[in-house]
Amino acid sequence: MCGRYALHANPHVVALQFGLGMIPGFKARYNITPGTDILIVREDHQKGLLADLYRWGLIPGWAKDPTIGNKLADARGETVAEKPSFRNAFKRWRCLVPASGFYEWKVRIVILNAIFHQTGIHPRDGRSILPTGEPSTA
Repeated sequence: MCGRYALHANPHVVALQFGLGMIPGFKARYNITPGTDILIVREDHQKGLLADLYRWGLIPGWAKDPTIGNKLADARGETVAEKPSFRNAFKRWRCLVPASGFYEWKVRIVILNAIFHQTGIHPRDGRSILPTGEPSTA
């Protein structure tokens, strides 16, 4: 995924885009960070597509400290199936993460002042974009 993202779409629009009957209430957020609860859409074999709130981050079964989930918030698409931290979650659990846009903060130093610059992707028509993820069962 990315370092941060935003979701400010109307919940009813998100429900229509995914064909959901119900969607949990969520507020517009413009700075969603790892370690916070996020809206995901997952498949239930009996009920079809469902929207749920999950914590952003992965806590592998071998981890002794649950705070590792904040560090394991992103995986490279090229190696996600091979890395021990993500391998089992990638095989078993998949989800969609509705987003209005995503971005990274870049820091540029200019004569003793730090300038933070937001770089990202946001659709012009306002529809949700879909970075994918793996919901944690922890």
